[in-house]
Amino acid sequence: MNHAHQTFALIDEIRNSEFYNGLLSVKTAGEMKQLVKRQIADFVGEKLNDVVRPIKSEVQEVLAELKTLRKEMAPAHQADEKTELYLRTMRFLLDDKHADFRKFCEVIANDLDAAVPLLIQEQDFDHFVAAFGYKIIVEDNKEAFDEIMRQQRTVEKSHRLLSAVHSLYGWWAVFDDNSLVVNTRQLQKFKAAYAALRGNLRLS
Repeated sequence: MNHAHQTFALIDEIRNSEFYNGLLSVKTAGEMKQLVKRQIADFVGEKLNDVVRPIKSEVQEVLAELKTLRKEMAPAHQADEKTELYLRTMRFLLDDKHADFRKFCEVIANDLDAAVPLLIQEQDFDHFVAAFGYKIIVEDNKEAFDEIMRQQRTVEKSHRLLSAVHSLYGWWAVFDDNSLVVNTRQLQKFKAAYAALRGNLRLS
């Protein structure tokens, strides 16, 4: 480095920042380019959300009601409670605050509509995941998780990756051998979202 002291000063400034203080290690220039592209995309996405969010919330409300109406098959006197639970669940999932949890439910159930009945039925997150035949594997070592991801790019991979996400809370990945690999912090966030949903369903 031509100006090492400036580089380390920048690192210290980032670490001491109240916000956006995360540092990620990269091994190649290609990894750096991909990381910068994702960060730019995330920044642009946030700015676009600031513009479209007021409209989007109204659209989500309509969508939740339309999805609920589609599920109404029983006579009105039998379907009232079931319909209300379905509507509350769908509203919860379509809220942008729960976008990560919504994505997870879509992946684990192959479709968001398929997830809703079990979200209503199962009392906690572990039972919800188990209802789809998945086993939770906690992996808090980022290097070990990254190695699992790298193996997916090899011919010798033992199982196929269905979906994977890195976020501020960590990481999670779902494979076709019915395994869910997730770090503790992300798992706690999912469980908190599930508990919040269950609390919402218990409201009178």
